[in-house]
Amino acid sequence: MRALLAALLLSACGGSTEASPPNDAAVEADPCASDVAARPGTVITDRGAVTGTEAGATWAFRGVPFASAVRFKRPEPVTCWKGEKAANAWAPKCAQLDDAGKPTGSEDCLALNVWAPKAQAAPRAVMVFIHGGGHAVGSASEQLPDGKYLYDGESLATKGDVVVVTIQYRVGPLGWLAHPALAAEDPNQSSGMLGHLDQVAALSWVKSNIARFGGDPSRVTIFGESAGGVSVCSLVASPLAKGLFTAAIMQSGGCPGKPRADAEAHGKKVAEAAGCGDAECLRKLPLDKLLTAIPATVVVAGRGGDYTTVVDGYAMPSPPRELIAAGKHNAVPFVFGSNTDETSRSVPKMDTEAEYQAAVRALFPAFADPILAQYPVAEYGTPRRAYVALTSDAKFVCPLRHVGAAFATGQSQPAHRYVFGYVAENVQPLVKALGASHGSELLYVFDHLRVSGYTPTARDQAMADSLIKHWSTLAKTGSVAFPKWERATDPHIFFDDTATTNANGVRTKQCDFWDTLLGP
Repeated sequence: MRALLAALLLSACGGSTEASPPNDAAVEADPCASDVAARPGTVITDRGAVTGTEAGATWAFRGVPFASAVRFKRPEPVTCWKGEKAANAWAPKCAQLDDAGKPTGSEDCLALNVWAPKAQAAPRAVMVFIHGGGHAVGSASEQLPDGKYLYDGESLATKGDVVVVTIQYRVGPLGWLAHPALAAEDPNQSSGMLGHLDQVAALSWVKSNIARFGGDPSRVTIFGESAGGVSVCSLVASPLAKGLFTAAIMQSGGCPGKPRADAEAHGKKVAEAAGCGDAECLRKLPLDKLLTAIPATVVVAGRGGDYTTVVDGYAMPSPPRELIAAGKHNAVPFVFGSNTDETSRSVPKMDTEAEYQAAVRALFPAFADPILAQYPVAEYGTPRRAYVALTSDAKFVCPLRHVGAAFATGQSQPAHRYVFGYVAENVQPLVKALGASHGSELLYVFDHLRVSGYTPTARDQAMADSLIKHWSTLAKTGSVAFPKWERATDPHIFFDDTATTNANGVRTKQCDFWDTLLGP
């Protein structure tokens, strides 16, 4: 994930009225008494007082704890505190391996960040972001190469006139490892979904506390990218998240559901590699041994990594798409989409057609011949471009038709599709050639175009402003100016180099091929 964020770099040759404390009637009764008085920049949460810092036209509250975590246990309420807690520093990322394969982060990591506009107004809509990282790495405090924080919500909160929240959740084995011994000690016989339960706990905190920050708990939109997008779909499908949000945006995600038996089989391998056969051993194991027993993988261009949503029978009673298609989900307006060149930064150097054919045969050994016929190098110009196209289609673009179909079948609220294909105008030719890769839209959603000396053009800034407007409008109104998705025409809005346009059919020929080859 950190290498991906580094690659996202765009390489290139007044006074406001302070928000008043919310009306007491809008705030639920506190289980913790506080001797601190609310004032601009200081908010009394249901656990205690937090004091933020001024960030432009917003108050920023960083590192606010929303739950506490014991290893391989579900999240629990945070212990109440007295006095004021300084919310001025990012919380440590959840424990994971860094790019060198060494443990980093902390097991005490369940915290969130809030950006609340200072100007007085009626309660604002809320946008809650879930970070990506293959359920194995990542955090709410990811940094770009120049030190800027990718998910800093100040600009989105200001331009969108919304309250922005970013959350952390346990990743890797600490959040997503399933094992029969862990299920046996759980009251609901569940394991493998602790990261999901962390996300639910964060949304519950938002429901209980966001009015104190000037937010409207009846207008909460969840949005996330990559594994965060997968988490959005899982929350839409999960009975545990009922009533916690009113709209959802899935960026470059999907709706997978790993069978419990498969997840537990991998969990057993991890435990065996760590020398453990029971839950007590896993819980007492030194952190570095747990994380390195079988290092978690993050795969963008190939098959999925080790950890994802588990159909555990409790948090996820059935595969998410099945729950959605059957109407057994949290029905809300839903926006979903992908980028035109999702895997371009993750595909290795590939100079010859022989290398291309070998890569396809390694990834799809049973179907290599028809795939090679469908994606001839001559049609794409180079072997690498052909491989980017087929892996982007297979993993990101084409599965979204089935996601859309599930929503169109299972709810009356509209689903809307987008495709992001914009590339900044003044980037170097090599960067331009990569196209709109996995995660590149995040720089526009969070309005972080001025990175490492890059100066955005008027068109670049207009694209960022457009995404912010669309995303925040959904949060505020529950609707967005995209066509309603239907299977017959696959309508979508296309964010490209020249304009934002409506179109029908996303890679229709190729996606029909994948349906014929692999099924829905």
